[in-house]
This record gives sequence, C-alpha cells and structure tokens, in this order.
Amino acid sequence: TIVMLGLPRSWSAYLLVVCLPLTSSLSPCPTGLVGPRLLFASRLARRAPPALAGVRRKVKRDAAVEISKPKDDPKGFGKAEPAAAAPPPPPKRQAAAPASQAPPVDVFALAAPGSRLADLRVPASLAQPAAASYGELFRSVAQAASSALGDDAAFSAFAAANRDLMDYRFQYKLTAQALAAKNLGDAAAGAERSALCDAAVRAGLRFDAPLFREVGPAEQRLGQLLGSMQQAGVAEVEGGAAVQAAGGAPQQQLAFWLVTSAAIAAWESKLDLPSVADLARQKLRELCAVRERLEEEGALLPASGVGSLSPLLRWPLPAAGMDEAAFAAEARAAIAAWQVEDADERTAALRKLGCLREQCQRHAYQAYQPLMTKLAAVYDVMLYGAPQRLECEEIHAPPREGYESRLMQLSAEADKVLDESQVDRTLYF
Repeated sequence: TIVMLGLPRSWSAYLLVVCLPLTSSLSPCPTGLVGPRLLFASRLARRAPPALAGVRRKVKRDAAVEISKPKDDPKGFGKAEPAAAAPPPPPKRQAAAPASQAPPVDVFALAAPGSRLADLRVPASLAQPAAASYGELFRSVAQAASSALGDDAAFSAFAAANRDLMDYRFQYKLTAQALAAKNLGDAAAGAERSALCDAAVRAGLRFDAPLFREVGPAEQRLGQLLGSMQQAGVAEVEGGAAVQAAGGAPQQQLAFWLVTSAAIAAWESKLDLPSVADLARQKLRELCAVRERLEEEGALLPASGVGSLSPLLRWPLPAAGMDEAAFAAEARAAIAAWQVEDADERTAALRKLGCLREQCQRHAYQAYQPLMTKLAAVYDVMLYGAPQRLECEEIHAPPREGYESRLMQLSAEADKVLDESQVDRTLYF
C-alpha cells in the first residue's frame, strides 16, 4: 500500500509515475482522491497473529491457529475470491394470538392425551363428599394402583390422574403396611406393598418436577418485583410489570401465583405476633396488590388454569392455636361461596388443589406450610366433608434388646410412656 500524506504535489506526481507500474502489475487497484491526498489501495497482506499477552483464554485459543501463506502465493497477497451470495432474509415472525383467544392450558396435564379425567379417576373420588373416611378411599386407590402396576403406561396414566390421591398419606400407609407385613412374617405382602409405594414415589416425583423447577425462579421474580415497588415508594404495582414478572409459559405463571399465594399465607400466620404485625400488614398489602393485578389483567388465570382455585383460598388463615374446626368452617364457607355445581369442574379443581398441596410439601416448611394448611383443609372438606387426620399405623415391631443409637432408644422409651398414659397420638396432616 502506498499512501502519500501531505507531500508537495511535485513529489506526489513523481512517486505516482515511478510506483504506478509496480502496483498495477500485482493486482488491479482501485484509486481514490480525497482532497489533496491521493490514496492507492491494493489488496492488504495477511496480518500476523496478534500478541497473546494479556488476552483472555478463549481469544488465545482462537488466535493460536497459525496463519500461513499459501504456496501458490508467496508474497501473501492472496487471490481475489468471488463475493459470497447474500443470505436470504430471515422469515417474518407470525404475530402471536391475543391472550384472550388462546385456549386454556391444563398445567397438570394427564399422561394420556385426549383422555377424560373422569375415566381415569378412582370412582370413590368422583362424588364429593364420597368416602366416610380416608381409610375407605385408601383401599380403593391401592387396589386400582396395584392392578395397573405391571403396565408402565397404564400406571403412569393412573398416577397422573390420581396424583392428589397418591399423596404423602397414601405413601405413609403403604410403608406402614409393608413393615407390618414383614414383621408378621408375610414377606410376599410386604414386598408387594413396598413395590407399590416405590412406584408411587417415582411417579409423584416425575409429575411434580416441571412445576418444582419453576418455583425457585418465580421466587426471584417476585422478590425483584417487590424490591422495585419499595424503591419507587409505592404500594401498587403496574399491571404490565406484574404480568411480565409472572412469565410467559403456563408453568411459570402457575409457579408465580403459587409463590405469591404462599407468601400471603405465610404473612397472615404472623399477624398475631406483635413484633412483626406491622411489617406483616405492609407485606400483605404489597402481595395482595400483586395478586389483584395478575387477576385483573387476565394474563395469568386463563393460561395456568388457576382461575377456579383462587376463590377457594381467599379466606384468611385462622389465628395460631385454633383447632381444626376453625379451618373446616373457613373452608366450608369458601366452598359454599364458590358456587360450582358441575361435577367435572369440581373434580378437576379438587385434583389441582391436591397437586398443589403436594407441591408445597417439597419446598421450605416455614414459607409454604401455611398455604399447604389451607389447601389441605379445602381439599378434605370437598372430598370427605371434614379435615382428615394422619393416624398412626401399627407395624408390629418386634421387641429389641439393645440399640446402637441412643436417640432411637430414647424414642422407644418415650413410646412406652405414651402407650401407658393413653395419650392421643393422632398425627395431623
């Protein structure tokens, strides 16, 4: 390349006459005249690899490839290559359908597409309230699940449709019955119960996994939204900000609604504590504003399918220390105000309530236990007519002479004391 910068015109003309044959013999060179400066541009030689000191590792790795001159071009100018054809323009994106026209999405989808929920449910759970106690329903669910255990596809479809019935209580009773059968010498019955319990646990994990993965990010989005409200010094939230924080996918929206509802229930449980009562009321105003915005905008409920669940959980959490009668009364009042008479809709809502209850059990106890209490109360009242307790199961454990664990020894001694005192040992769920 020959560049003449600010030289007298006589020297520029001399160099032009002398050097023009040399440059033109190498390759055709476009010329350009900018003011008094004349620029000759030839094809640039290949540049040497850049110095690697102080460069990031990825840049070093990319630059480590040695650039060599081709054999047929020892001077390094290279041959002119034809210009590459311009890539075709990217296709235009189709405009997304408005949210009002999008069909509702069942977040808790069935394993068998196109199947009806009523065809896969345990018959005893279709009419509310159906069973007089949990024991009757447990026997029906265990019998139906055992018949489908040999077929993986059939068991997956059954477990998805009855996820709320194959809950922690179901697995607890199966474990107790398996231990009791083994302790009584019936190894075959114990192995059968253990296999059914293992299959129920695996099916529950697979079913809960998609929503479980969205809860953590939803907590972060809710925290960022509340933080922006605090920085702005406002107690109200814009509808667009709430919809954006909820996410675009139905799983994300349901997780955001679940996290918001859990936070509301958690702060409601702290209203009776004088030290945090004022803070709890402030947080409740902010969280309720977020929930109201989500439901007013209409972007959350149609997509995630929680529109039928929100009215059932609007009742305030009873004060700490109240018995289960208070929970039952609040749940009955919410169900009476719900005014949904269609059997299929009630069954679908019942299943979603139970699935959300099981989802809450997989997360932090202090944050999600208050909401799980609400969900369990409404679920039990809808299905049984009253809250159901988790009762102890006799496993017929053989007496032990010695214990390797001091903690287990203390537990066994405490059991004897409780048996002798005839204390009510019912477990609450």
